[in-house]
Parts: sequence; structure tokens; C-alpha cells
Amino acid sequence: AYFRASGSQDAAGSRRLREIFESIAHGDPVDRGEGARDAVSSAMAFLTGQFDARFGGFGPAPKFPRASALSFLLDAGLPAARPAPEDPPPLTLLTTTLTRMAEGGLHDPIGGGFFRYSVDAQWHIPHFEKMLYDNALLLPIYAEASARTGMRNYREVAVTTAHWMLKTMRDREGGFYSSLDADSDSGEGGYYLWDAREVEQRLTAEEWSLIAPHYGLDAPANFEGRWHLAVQEPAADLATRLGLEREVVEARLRSGLEKLAAARAKRAPPRIDEKILVSANGLAIAGLARAGRILDQEDWIDGAWSAARFIRSRLVTSGRLMSSFCGGATRGPAFLHDYAALLMGLIELLESRWTPTGYEWCLALADDLLLRFEDRERGGFWFTADDQPTPLMRPKIWEDDASPAANALAARALALLGHLAESDRYLEAAARTVDAGRAHSTSAPGAHLALITSAWILEQPGSLMILRGDPLELPRWQSAIRAQATTGQHLFAVPAEADVPSGLIRRCIPRGPACLYVCTGTQCSEPITSLQALHSGLTGAAGATTGPSAVRDNQLAKWPGGH
Repeated sequence: AYFRASGSQDAAGSRRLREIFESIAHGDPVDRGEGARDAVSSAMAFLTGQFDARFGGFGPAPKFPRASALSFLLDAGLPAARPAPEDPPPLTLLTTTLTRMAEGGLHDPIGGGFFRYSVDAQWHIPHFEKMLYDNALLLPIYAEASARTGMRNYREVAVTTAHWMLKTMRDREGGFYSSLDADSDSGEGGYYLWDAREVEQRLTAEEWSLIAPHYGLDAPANFEGRWHLAVQEPAADLATRLGLEREVVEARLRSGLEKLAAARAKRAPPRIDEKILVSANGLAIAGLARAGRILDQEDWIDGAWSAARFIRSRLVTSGRLMSSFCGGATRGPAFLHDYAALLMGLIELLESRWTPTGYEWCLALADDLLLRFEDRERGGFWFTADDQPTPLMRPKIWEDDASPAANALAARALALLGHLAESDRYLEAAARTVDAGRAHSTSAPGAHLALITSAWILEQPGSLMILRGDPLELPRWQSAIRAQATTGQHLFAVPAEADVPSGLIRRCIPRGPACLYVCTGTQCSEPITSLQALHSGLTGAAGATTGPSAVRDNQLAKWPGGH
């Protein structure tokens, strides 16, 4: 009907249609007349309004993990938000959601990992598909929350999630598959379901007396006449009710689950989707590297490096990053989210374990990102490269979906790499992206949580720590530094003999067995050369002023938070 109009109406309609397409292509925000409000406060208000105080999560069923919301709470909501007296504090939103997700049926207590989403508000019955990107994003969130709160169950969730990724989802060459199907030979979810009598027969009486009430196996079945394991009575409550030590309860639950795991391993498992996607692998690299660093799990970092090497060997063709690999073949040039996720993953890897080749790859990837995707006129990045066909429009996407918006990831990665490499080019691109996205996050904060998080982090003063020295001495220093470091401080441990052709690290000259430089912008402290001087050095040197660059003197002398 739109195109059947005639005369001036047809011309006006055609112009309007073109304007709509152009607006979509540029990612222009919708003007809702709300005015400019503080983005973090607006996002916090949105999440508070959506929060389910009883079961955690945001909004009604079906409930999704909302990794961007959880990351926002960790990185911006907890340190920045000042809720109204009647509102729950941000930490309550975070811990309630993480705990309910971990205890509910969204999390697999036997094999590890999280399912795609829950069909009910209680997190009991999931859609039984497991996605790599969901778990890659949730892994570092649980690791970070474990470190900040001391809650050991968060650490256990991180450990089992990483184990699932490394054991079940990894190709023999090191890349990670994209997903695990919901269906198996026994139907949707059948691989994960139990008959209560079967469980009882496999356990000792002591184990059954705890497993049954813990997972509700002594209550009516919760999924088509069978039971999907979701916590009904937490271990601490069981211990109190039965007058047992909590350690005894946890040990018996653990031994019972081990027996169920052995039984489940004999079933035909769900099919794995063996596509290896660069975007999901970039998130997996970042998640394993960061969580491994936080929880001191070197094998996770090894797994992240294996995935990076797989991408380098299998998904770079004639110097061009490709998007996916399956059946021995690469498919299609990479999109923005592939570049942004991989760049963030490689930077997390460098912070976990420095290699000169990894640093050089970061620089080359960032250069290619700017060359192929940046909108230098309006700021931000296009979804497609400059030589990819776009029949209707070349989109620019700012909103989060199941993963953080690629523009938000790109801004964070470029800002941190810009300081590390002392590159105004990267820093300016990050600033232009954040500036271009402000109207979007103001218009709809709930849909742009990753962008809001990136913008807030980029505007906070932080410190970049460079540790140089003997490779055998560096781990001891790293442990001592991370025990004292705060959010917003990044530590890169670079062996004295490493060849660093350019950037901030080149100016941080090794002295003695090991030494630490604490840098702000382009200016670094005098080297800290003993562990005894470490505490005062970290607290005193972080106030160093920036160098002469006008860019760094202002907005760009900032970088993302993290460990």
C-alpha cells in the first residue's frame, strides 16, 4: 500500500522510507523526549524496576541470564549507583540473581554449564540448549563475584562451567564449538531428566536422604513425569534442619552427584553444533583468561591460548579474519562482533600471560578493525566491513542482545589497547564510539547496558600496572599485586627479555629481579623494586598525572575496569 500511493504522496512516502532506512543504517536513537539523565542511574533504575526480588533476574518468564545486566552491576552499578532508600542495593540484585540461577535448573549441577533460558520465573525448567557464548560470558561474572563476595558456591559454578567448556565444547585443535542441542535420543531435555526411583537405587541411604529434599525428588515431578534437578532446599538449610555439619551435607551431596554423573555418562548425549564462530570464541577466550586469572587456574588460560592459536591458524585467510569454521572450511569474512570479541579476548589473554606475538596480533587486529569498520564521521563502527555487500543498508548496532553490543566491546578494547600502545588513534576511536552512543543509552538504558558500562568505565580514573622482570620471579609479584589491586587496575607482567617494539611497556625498563610501574595516561611512577614497598607504591603512585597529549589529558586518560 505504501508504494501504491501516487503523485506527491508517493514521492513523500519514498523520501520517508529512505529516511527510515538511513536512520536504521546509522543506528540513530529514537527520541523519546525524556531528556538527558545520568546513564548509570537510569540503567540502575531500569534494572531495579525489572528485578524479581524473590527469584532474582529481570522481568517475567521466560527468563534469560542477561549477562550484560550482570556485568553492568559488577563494573558500574556496584561502585557508582546510589539507590533510593526504598530500593534494594545493587549487590542484592546481583547476588540474588547469581544464587538463584546457580541453584535453579538453569545450571547443570552434574555436567556444569548453563542452559539457554528458563521457561518459568523460578529458574526451574530451562530450554535445554547450552550456548557457548552464554557460558563464556557467565564464567568471568561468577569468578569475579566469587572474588568480591567470598561466596564459595560462585567459585564452584565457575569451576564447573569452565570444565564443561574445556571438556565438552572444545575441538581437538583448540577451538570451541557453538552449542549443545536441547534434544537427544530420549527427546527434549531427556539427557538431563531423572526418575526418582532410579536415583534412589543408585545412592546410599545417607546420600538419598539429602539428595531427595535438596532437589525435590521427594515432591511431585517437575517436567513431564520426571525430575530436572533444581535446588528446592539449599545445603545450609538442610544442615540446620537435620542437625548436621554443613561440610558433611556438602560431601554427601557431592558424592551422590558423582554417582549420577557416572550414570548419565552412559546415556546418548545431545548433538554438538560443531560450527566454530569467531565471535563466541573471542568471548570464550576472554572469559577463560579473566576467570583463570582471578581464580588462579592456569589450565583455563592454556585453553584460552589454544583457542586463540586455532583462530590464528584456521580463521585468518590471506591476512583477513574470517567468521566461522566448520567441516574443515572457513566461511565468510568476519563481522564487527567477531573483531570486537576477539580483540577483547586477546587483551584479556595478554593480561593473563604476556606474549610478544599476542601483542603484535592485538595491534594488527585493531588496525584492521579501524580500517574496515570505523565510521570516522559519526563515530562508532558498522556491523559489516567496508567491502562486504549490504543490499539494503549498512547497519550500525548499539543494542545488547544475548551478547554485549559489539560497539561497546570495541570501545573498551581500543581504550585499553590505546593506553598500552600509546596510540591516540585507538583512544580517539574509543572516545568517538562512546560519544556516538550516548544518545542511544539515554533513550533506552535497559537495551544498552554494555554501552553504558563501557562509557562509565572509560570515564573513571584508573591505573595501568606494568610488571617487568625475571619470568621465575613474576608469579610471586603477580599474586602480591592482585591481592592489593582494586577494580580499575590492570596488570601486565612482561618478562625482561621480551621484545616490545613500541608502547608504554617499552619505557618501563626492567630493574633487578622484578619491578612494578604504576601508570596513569602516559606518565608512570618510579619503579617499585621490592615487595615490601609494594603496598605504599600501589596506593601512592596511582595519582600520577597524564602526559602532554590533549586527548589523554582529558576524557581518554581512562580505561576499562577489571582485574
